[in-house]
Amino acid sequence: MGSVFKPTYTKKDSLTGETVTHKLKKWYVKYRDAEGVVRKVAGFTDKSATQQLLAKLEREAELEKLGITDPFQKHRKRPLVEHLNEFEQNLNDGKRSADYVSLTIMRIRSLVQSCDFTFIDDISASRVETFLSNLRKDGRSIQTSNHYLKAIKQFCRWLVTDSRTRDSRIAHVKTLNVKVDRRHDRRSLSAEEFSALIESALNGPMVQGIPGPERAMLYVLAAWTGFRRNELASLTLLSTLRHRQFKSMLHTASIE
Repeated sequence: MGSVFKPTYTKKDSLTGETVTHKLKKWYVKYRDAEGVVRKVAGFTDKSATQQLLAKLEREAELEKLGITDPFQKHRKRPLVEHLNEFEQNLNDGKRSADYVSLTIMRIRSLVQSCDFTFIDDISASRVETFLSNLRKDGRSIQTSNHYLKAIKQFCRWLVTDSRTRDSRIAHVKTLNVKVDRRHDRRSLSAEEFSALIESALNGPMVQGIPGPERAMLYVLAAWTGFRRNELASLTLLSTLRHRQFKSMLHTASIE
């Protein structure tokens, strides 16, 4: 039969020099596991909660003796942050881009910390939905809210496929319709508008360290290739067109 107790420790009183015995604030559990080994486990400052922990541990030990075990038990006891670190490594091993991995993990960590999720069993759909709602109340877009949801759902799916838990508790949580929260309606520039943009860049000042003529070249390259800002920034001399081709494209666009 297990027991609940408070460990004691001795400390010398700085004023009297006497050795005084103190008890820890937290209760502890002592019980025998399935193999008969006596185990001591830290409980809680609340005695009743610690007694419930004792009953749970003893029940698990009895079930293990009978050969009835929870295949996910060892993962349930591990801190969620450890699983998240291993998920990050899994993403890196999958050859995802560094930016993708960094942003995905940042979103998951932010959500996990805000929701106070410590173990897998702490993950709650209602708390995730509250977190996302608070994001939107703070001025973040529905699109951003959806990105956070997709990140945590991806993590939870990995926990399932890697046999760390039976199912995802947030699988039913759906993303919201971004069309009701359009902040920037994008459209293609007309030929006249694009020519005006190039002309303005050619005669314009330096912006973010890039002279006007070079910005004009970048605009033309972006229009011809469909590359976005990060893709353009990743280009090298070996992957760009020759300088004469740039000038030719620039001249054609500026006179139209």
